Amino acid sequence: VVSTNFETKVLDFDTSDGSNDLPNNMEWCGEDSVVLHWKNLGVLMVGPYGDWLRFPYEEVEYLHLSAEMDCCRVVTDSGVEVLQRVPPATAAMLRIGSIEPAAMLLDA
Repeated sequence: VVSTNFETKVLDFDTSDGSNDLPNNMEWCGEDSVVLHWKNLGVLMVGPYGDWLRFPYEEVEYLHLSAEMDCCRVVTDSGVEVLQRVPPATAAMLRIGSIEPAAMLLDA
């Protein structure tokens, strides 16, 4: 990932440990994460700080990624799923020991 003026490298993520092949599909997920798909390996979601999540889709014959404004749709032969980064307000509310107003309402 590079900056908007293409002069500064923001993130370099190496996927060669999982596969030497190029991904079949790669799409943006919202404004700050990328979703990649490899046949037989599944889907990999890489966040803005190099954090990643792997979603196995090994037994699916058809898989297509579709970028949306705030998420990425995963269309398979058996259904449609939505991948979306957890919004910061939700993460703050559900954090252990949170004293955010929303967390206080949830505990009430």
